[in-house]
Amino acid sequence: MKYKKTLMLAIFLVGICLVLYPIVSKRYYEAHLNDVVESFNGGFEKDLPKSAIDADVFATIEIPKLNLHLPIYYGASNDILAKGIGLIENPQESIGGMNTHSVLAGHSGMASKEFFTNIHKLDSGDIFKINRLDEQLNYRVIDNRKIKVTETEYLKVQKGRDLVTLLTCPPFDSKNYRIIVIGERVNNPPD
Repeated sequence: MKYKKTLMLAIFLVGICLVLYPIVSKRYYEAHLNDVVESFNGGFEKDLPKSAIDADVFATIEIPKLNLHLPIYYGASNDILAKGIGLIENPQESIGGMNTHSVLAGHSGMASKEFFTNIHKLDSGDIFKINRLDEQLNYRVIDNRKIKVTETEYLKVQKGRDLVTLLTCPPFDSKNYRIIVIGERVNNPPD
């Protein structure tokens, strides 16, 4: 009889752990991301030691409508996309400037990490911001669509424009499609 009670208690505790894990994991990861973003954005102003700043982060992205603020890393390997947003390699090796089109990739649909899960909710006119060490770049959304992976023409440089595309996989059929949000740089975004 005591064996059954112990077994039931163990099963109950395992069930509670399974239910709480995604919630606790997401909160922990969000706190970690906030630390990374804060160390990048405030570290140089506060003269923090270099060891306190994630050396791999070169910028952050802020999407006010989605209440997101995430670190940006060079490259788009699985390791990079597991910890933040990746700048897909481009000739400029940076973001911003006339005749540029940078592509930022991020995961979506992960239980413990939001990343680009909700970028499909951005509408034309919405603003996202790229924070670099030397300046903040503001981009107004001009397009939001689901494309086939072969439709790379949406990612090409357009003469005379400064563009950034946010790219993620849709929750279903990620093998064949991508969700993209294209932003064009603006000097004075509305508040």
